[in-house]
Amino acid sequence: MNQSNDGSARNETIMKGADMSTKTQKHPMTRLHDRSAENETMTNGIRAWKSSIVALAAAGAVLLGAMSAQAATYYVSQSSGDDNWSGKVENPKGADGPWKTLAKASTVEYRPGDRLLLKCGDIWDEELRPKGEGTPDKPILISSYGKGNKPVIDRQDYRKDLFGIHLVDQGGFKIAGLEFNRCMTGIYAEYSAGCPTRKYISIEDCYFHDSLLYQHYEDYPKRKIGLGVCFFSHERKNKIVLTDITIKNCVFRRLASGVWTNSPDNFNKYADFIWNFGNMNFENCLFEEGYQWQMGIRGVDGGSVKNCVTHDIGRGFRAFNGVAGAMFFRCKNWVFEDSEWGFVDIGNGSGDGEAFDFEGSTDNMIMKNCLFHDTDGPGFLVCRYASTPQPNKNIVMENCVINGKSKRPRGLPRCAIVSTTGFNDNFSWKKCRFYLSPGEQLLVTMDGAATKMTFEDCITKSLANACSTPKIEAKDSTSTEATASEGHWFQLDFGKPVEVNEFKIKEAPSSSIARYVIQYWDDRKAQWLSCFNGSGIGAEFVAPIVSRTTSKARLLVLRTTKDKPALASFEAYNDTKGDDQALAAQSGVQKREETIAVRPGVIHIEAEDLAGRRNVTDQPTPAGGLQLTVLPPPNAMKYDFEVPEDGKYVVTLNTIAGEGKQMDISAGDAGKWEQGTIRLPVSETWKTTEGVEIELLKGHQTLWMSSPQGGFVMRWIELALKK
Repeated sequence: MNQSNDGSARNETIMKGADMSTKTQKHPMTRLHDRSAENETMTNGIRAWKSSIVALAAAGAVLLGAMSAQAATYYVSQSSGDDNWSGKVENPKGADGPWKTLAKASTVEYRPGDRLLLKCGDIWDEELRPKGEGTPDKPILISSYGKGNKPVIDRQDYRKDLFGIHLVDQGGFKIAGLEFNRCMTGIYAEYSAGCPTRKYISIEDCYFHDSLLYQHYEDYPKRKIGLGVCFFSHERKNKIVLTDITIKNCVFRRLASGVWTNSPDNFNKYADFIWNFGNMNFENCLFEEGYQWQMGIRGVDGGSVKNCVTHDIGRGFRAFNGVAGAMFFRCKNWVFEDSEWGFVDIGNGSGDGEAFDFEGSTDNMIMKNCLFHDTDGPGFLVCRYASTPQPNKNIVMENCVINGKSKRPRGLPRCAIVSTTGFNDNFSWKKCRFYLSPGEQLLVTMDGAATKMTFEDCITKSLANACSTPKIEAKDSTSTEATASEGHWFQLDFGKPVEVNEFKIKEAPSSSIARYVIQYWDDRKAQWLSCFNGSGIGAEFVAPIVSRTTSKARLLVLRTTKDKPALASFEAYNDTKGDDQALAAQSGVQKREETIAVRPGVIHIEAEDLAGRRNVTDQPTPAGGLQLTVLPPPNAMKYDFEVPEDGKYVVTLNTIAGEGKQMDISAGDAGKWEQGTIRLPVSETWKTTEGVEIELLKGHQTLWMSSPQGGFVMRWIELALKK
């Protein structure tokens, strides 16, 4: 089998390599010939001669048995093949050689252990639909032969409903070392209602790219979107149709979504306890430059995600229902380890924008050593949008890091974690670190959600206070030139194993690094491993990571927009202190430490007075008391109050807000309404806004408040009578 360049080579640079070597077995004919030669040297006596005949007969019987059970190898070459040939000869030789088309290769009934090999460097614009079925021990192998680039199945137009490889009610396949370009779906495996449980599909070292068709897909598969791999079940009962699925060392780039498991009702809102797939495992895969969630996993009992990276998702398009790095719904018994989801963008106005989404009915999920960072929405979402009243339950997050930033959320508040549209039971964070940007909260519950969420030995801190301890001393070095196998790098040598959990990077003014990866050296494995994937650096960039023990680290440049890359500085830190370590565990509401004097003629409304109302969320502040997050339209907060006397009132707010935020207010009664807009100052600390005047009458009045952009935090509001 051939190890190709392109997608997988870059993936190995970003993450780690994989050994795809094979061993050559001695052919049964060789063993028979060796035994015959030994017989020829025996004595010419009658007894010896009879012994030879018996030995040869026995060997012949063994050979016939071996030949009848021996797996076959078939070759396909678009450039040099002929469908009239046997397909069992690697290169053209006389009147025989490889097949030419995948259509011809689709006519054969393959047996367990058979191999179908496509010639490296060749390209086909057709579907491969192999017949037959292998076993987990003897899968049917679809792979490559020869030297050069991976064989390519290029369907030319991803807007047409065309597949690369199509399996129907089949298991026992290993697909390795192939490239899928511009297919509506690279590999599509579907299973009918009533299909017996099939076992084993392995997809390794494959490259899926350039299929960006996106449309409403509520009636999938009638309307499809661009996917790398899709496992689809037509079974509506709680029955496993396929188990033992592996996707390993693969690259998914520029796809609407990377990998889906699905069923006739895309959301299946009334089938919480339906699992059609089992034991699905991802390892060492890269998902990047895609549109929507790159893992859209539904209805899978058991699985794992290990050493996977999802990067640069959602940019440049608008989803009808939201964007996330990954979305898991109606799944149970999964383990996620050493994986990363970062740079998730809401594009041209998509909703959500979180790194990861437990969408509903997810049970017994464990995440260890995972990183979630640089998101337009919250860092992490748990909800029940797509399910009935079954909660997400028994979820454990251990030694994970969230640095979402919530740069421009749409439809969700600015926070590290958001829990919405339902009840989440027994959700625990252990030894995790949370980095909060200005105006960002740790946890927000909304839409009536109720969450039993606990924090144990966790740290919260302002991102602005990261890298505040002394930097780790290191000897730095730089590569002189990029090579064919890797780009420029900037290295820190610590001289001994040290703990690292933060990096600070400053780029030189002349440089324009667009894509890079920070790696740490694993002494035990003797190789570089990824710990942070970045997009752009600028004047200064702080990159918190899952804590790693290493003797050296480096920043490897993958792409620049112009000129040679250059850094002004590259520093490593081990900062283990939070700004307020009690914040994550704080569950009660205490009286705020500061006192606010209430003056005559002033209506002062604390956040506590507004807590529990619709369309706002409330959380404790580090100093005690509550803070509110006001949600965007069509949400509006209502508050009834008494006005002491007629007159003009100046309305002010105490807020923390990002750029471009405002509060629209409307106050009065059924006979007269006064309206105004308050511009909110950009601030990382509590600031009081400038006032806006409204005229109120004495007596019972109603105050309505809404924010077109949402996502700011409010501590109190005052209406002061203007004398």
